Amino acid sequence: MDDLDRDVNITETDVVGKCLTEYKVQDIYRGAKTIHKSKDLLSCSDREYYRIAMNSVKYNVHSKVRSMPLMKSYHNCVQTLDAQDNILTKSECTEENIFRPFSNGKSGAMTEQTQKK
Repeated sequence: MDDLDRDVNITETDVVGKCLTEYKVQDIYRGAKTIHKSKDLLSCSDREYYRIAMNSVKYNVHSKVRSMPLMKSYHNCVQTLDAQDNILTKSECTEENIFRPFSNGKSGAMTEQTQKK
């Protein structure tokens, strides 16, 4: 993210592939700036080498869904920066995975991981 003062939607490449990522910047409060980062992992492409039980084949389509829809996954972070120097002071990220064939809404086969700094 090049500009830490405005909201932006970008394609980000990381360990889960190339994903549509949304950054929302909140107002500065008491010398701290808060940024909300969210990623719908169904929008990720180039995941065919990702280690899952079902193999997949690489294909490129212009769609919001670019992965096998068996898993519904979200990655969300709330990052707090020092407003003057833009240095990360706090980060909390949560990833939620739902295996759709055995789930109904948020009940069933689901995992949730949270990381804090």
